[in-house]
Amino acid sequence: MTILVLSRIGVSLPSFNEYLIDNNTHGTSSVSLCDIDGDGKTDLAASVIEENSMVWFHNEGGMPINWTKHIISSTFSAAWGVYTADIDGDGNMDVLGASKDDNQFAWWRNSGASPITWEKHIIRANLPFAHEVYAIDFDSDGHTDVFAAASDCNRILWWRNHGENPITWTEQTIDSTFTGAKSVRVGDIDGDGDNDVEPLGDELRSRREADEEAPSADGRHSDEEVALSRSAHDRPPGDESRRGGASLPFRFSRFWNDDPGEPPRALHYIHRGKRRLRGDRDSHLGADGEHRGGKRDY
Repeated sequence: MTILVLSRIGVSLPSFNEYLIDNNTHGTSSVSLCDIDGDGKTDLAASVIEENSMVWFHNEGGMPINWTKHIISSTFSAAWGVYTADIDGDGNMDVLGASKDDNQFAWWRNSGASPITWEKHIIRANLPFAHEVYAIDFDSDGHTDVFAAASDCNRILWWRNHGENPITWTEQTIDSTFTGAKSVRVGDIDGDGDNDVEPLGDELRSRREADEEAPSADGRHSDEEVALSRSAHDRPPGDESRRGGASLPFRFSRFWNDDPGEPPRALHYIHRGKRRLRGDRDSHLGADGEHRGGKRDY
């Protein structure tokens, strides 16, 4: 699979130039950008399914930029997800990965040496179809925590980093019924200063949990425009949605966090959408799964 950089031109309507990074890396599933070697230039880490590998590309500078490929691991079976973050707080950017066939979430410690050497640490095994991994200091204790989506066991999880050497983790399940969990991101959704969680997965029904009818702080249900679609590598062979504008259901939820010391509260919105879902702030789903007011475009 070819890995490319698209460079934006100008400041008005965006247009991009395409630059080749590598055309001999087969089955690239995910990429993450950061300065891995601390030389002030942005490098690229990638998970490569067909090569069962985690790799990084060193940005050598120049115009166009020259890239040098380095292997982090060649034994991470069906490497599906990648993310970069300083896990151990030593100032070096480490690499996290999700393995579909190993059912494993792991991280590789960046030694900071030249050349860099990598030491693998398993965060959690035996999670069927480890799909995506993400890292952020969720509880604001100065240590980088890890979030994950595991598709075949329908789980959204996070691990609290206790900052010890070696690092110890406390696992907490945010949702164990999040069908086909694909992705997870973190941010302050409701502006209260606490990090909240936004996962993405598959869902064939449109519903809102009857015991989760609480509105937001201003008494209104937030329903913002979302444009999401499942990528081709998530779809089974013969799935017609690979073609043209065909679309698939998705499930998009939000978990509000009221206390940074506790797991996120499972207050979430679940939608059945196709290629696009749209609604205004007064629209929401009732406990029976029916839409209540506002606009929608499924």
